[in-house]
Amino acid sequence: MTDPVRLLVVDPVDGAFAERIGRLDDAFVTVAVERLEDAMAALGGDHVHCVVCTDGFDRPDPVAVVGAIADGWPEIPVVVTARDGSERLATDVLGAGATDYLPLSDEDRLAERIWDALENQSGEPRTVETAVTSEGTPVPLESVAGSLSEVLVTIDEDSTVQYVNDAVREVFGYDPAEVVGSSLTMLMPDRFHGPHHEGVARYLDTGDRALDWSSIELPGEHADGHEIDLEISFGEFTVAGERHFTGLLRDVSPLVERETALSDLYEASDRLLLASTPEEIAEITAETASKALDLPITGVYRHEPGLEALVPVATTEQARALFGEPTLAAGESLAWETFENGETRVIRDVAEQGPVHDPETDIRTELQVPVGDRWLLVSGSREDRQFDDYQIDFAELLSTTAAAAFESAQREAELRRYETIFETIDARVAVLDASGHVRMANQALCSFLGRSEDGVLGSSAADFVSEADAKRIRTRLGSLESGESTTVEVTLTTADRSSVPCEVVFAPLPEAAQLNGVVAVVHDISERREVESELQHQRDRFVELFENVPDPVVEATITDGKPIVESVNDAFEETFGYDAERVVGNSLNEFVLPPEEGDAGVDLDRKAAAGELVSAEVRRETAGGIRYFLFRGIPVTSDDGEGTPAFGVYTDITDQRLRQRRLGVLNRVLRHNIRNDMSVVLGRANYLEETDDPDDLDTHAEAIRRMAEDVVDLAEGIRTAEQALDREDAPSRPLATIIDQTVEPYRQREDTVVRTTVGGSLPSIDERIGIVLEALIENAIEHGDREPTTVEIAVERPDHRIAIEVRDDGPGLPTEERTILERQEETPLEHGQGVGLWLVTWLVTSLGGDVEYADNEPRGSIVRLSFPDNAVSWPEA
Repeated sequence: MTDPVRLLVVDPVDGAFAERIGRLDDAFVTVAVERLEDAMAALGGDHVHCVVCTDGFDRPDPVAVVGAIADGWPEIPVVVTARDGSERLATDVLGAGATDYLPLSDEDRLAERIWDALENQSGEPRTVETAVTSEGTPVPLESVAGSLSEVLVTIDEDSTVQYVNDAVREVFGYDPAEVVGSSLTMLMPDRFHGPHHEGVARYLDTGDRALDWSSIELPGEHADGHEIDLEISFGEFTVAGERHFTGLLRDVSPLVERETALSDLYEASDRLLLASTPEEIAEITAETASKALDLPITGVYRHEPGLEALVPVATTEQARALFGEPTLAAGESLAWETFENGETRVIRDVAEQGPVHDPETDIRTELQVPVGDRWLLVSGSREDRQFDDYQIDFAELLSTTAAAAFESAQREAELRRYETIFETIDARVAVLDASGHVRMANQALCSFLGRSEDGVLGSSAADFVSEADAKRIRTRLGSLESGESTTVEVTLTTADRSSVPCEVVFAPLPEAAQLNGVVAVVHDISERREVESELQHQRDRFVELFENVPDPVVEATITDGKPIVESVNDAFEETFGYDAERVVGNSLNEFVLPPEEGDAGVDLDRKAAAGELVSAEVRRETAGGIRYFLFRGIPVTSDDGEGTPAFGVYTDITDQRLRQRRLGVLNRVLRHNIRNDMSVVLGRANYLEETDDPDDLDTHAEAIRRMAEDVVDLAEGIRTAEQALDREDAPSRPLATIIDQTVEPYRQREDTVVRTTVGGSLPSIDERIGIVLEALIENAIEHGDREPTTVEIAVERPDHRIAIEVRDDGPGLPTEERTILERQEETPLEHGQGVGLWLVTWLVTSLGGDVEYADNEPRGSIVRLSFPDNAVSWPEA
């Protein structure tokens, strides 16, 4: 078992830090203190193997804390872990005597580093390079240099490199092995070789420093020959009587590039604000992006009104050499997508993205920046380039400045147009200053007011309107922003005291006008007011009619083939079960169109959109289930071009339709079945009159009796159907109860086996569904050819519906019979076997459901009764 290792944890910030260290290794026993004084006391009184110190100190700072501990107890290793560390802090604490340093983000490695510190403190072999702090104190490099992003280099008196860290690869492009043993001058431009050697020799001789050792900016030379902007700090130390020097070299090239780009942007901003035309602004923008942001393949594009494309206005020479000056059309370029999206984006692997203007383009990466709402800056690179964050930020700054310049140029152009128009226009125009007094008025306005120009100029706008109108004008103008306009309806008083309703459009004057005020354009709206009054009267009459029509009515606009609801009347809400707020703004078909009616519904919408008057019998989902309607679609002429307005009127013909079909079926059943049965009865009666055979008498009498019973049963079935269908006050009962009560009598019969599969929560439904189930069971028994006849009743829960399936093992429903039932109509040449299945069809339909017939496997029939959720009542949760 490993002996306990006592760790003194010095941290003024996190009291739980010591506990976490203790959990890193079973051998660690931690003692936590928060102040340097407490640490000194603990070191003086207890045996401590290692000190772990954080950078949480302000006074004294972490370097002083480490120095105090190292000076007092040099034999005890000190490991520093930092929350807000840096390379400079690492160098300073190591120079102050710390054994090791690591960021707190590497806390998982802390145990390993503590053991390393203990091993090295005990004198076991370990390879350690040496460097110095700015004060010249030797420090171990291996623990810090590997994690530095700056280049740390050590040289001797001859400038021969003794050590360099791995950062030299990233900054200079050399492998450390190439640099160690070479002269430091290999990292300098040629022009600095001589001055470097002279400066080192002078310092060794006199101790005079020609440079600021704490920080100085000098150029370095990369392995490929290009120069690097560096920030350098120097240090010195002595080992075995030999003097060594260290340098900490930081690559500041990106910072210099940013500063240069920012300076170019400032210069471009001044030029942009002085530019007077959009073309000049675009040229400056493209030139600045090319120079300041090092994006030589650049173009500035403009969206022309009415054209779904971006037109090049300014492109750099390299851009024109690559692909000319193409127009970037909608749907054919990535640039159009960015323009529509309105957000800056960097696109990698351009040719693989699509839609691409030129699929064979040499461009690999593009930076696309919207400029205002009409322009786009596009810069590309033939390399797989990583755009720096500052380049994107500066591009957006350039975009913002250019957008302001475009807007300013547009305002100046508008001002020039305004001045020209003001002098020649027939419209009634005035210019008001900030106090509301008329500074300019054209002849058209003066004539309208019945005053001379002198009688108008200098007057207050309030002199021509009521006090209430004047107050509304002041309120509107008080909140009017630059570039906006506002319209106020007022009543102007002319010189002859006439009152004229007018619409006045106010807009701020452009800055170039050098007047803080607004331009006002006056429109006489007398005729419009008369038309509006008449239209409102007609609208009120229409609304009254719309709301009081007993049939459901929908006002919709057919857009992209869909009837988008604008409004509905009360009858619609009551019939279909949807409030206006629920359906307005949505497609009507989503709420009322059954899935199987989809194609027919789309066809009706298409005809209405084409301006056709539509009339058709339709099936629709209502609050009470499926209902039949006479639908009339009435398109309305509109000039706005945004879809086809139309009205839809739904007249419920469900009862009428069912009644007509019911009467037709019953008429044919009665005529066909009774005629056939009576013909047989008459034939047998005639035979009885002619025969004396007693056996024949019994046989034919029995046949006559059966025929008479069939007629009576048929009449009874018709009466049952009529009573069930005409009953309007049938209550709802739990479906499970209805099924149990319906099948109970059949459980006692030997000729019939009835099974039920009813699981889960079931709704309540009209109790007449029991008549339907009884009719289906009786039909199966009557036509069954096996004994006992087996009938299965199962309840399923498909999507938003409740389905009841009745299966039997009989001979199956004949195709002719099924066709008649599905068509819900008999013909002179086609007749059903009776009224039982007709009762099923009529009653289920009247309850808002559907009936489907299918073959059972391996034999028999399936009758599926399906009801939407709104035709049943579910128990409350």
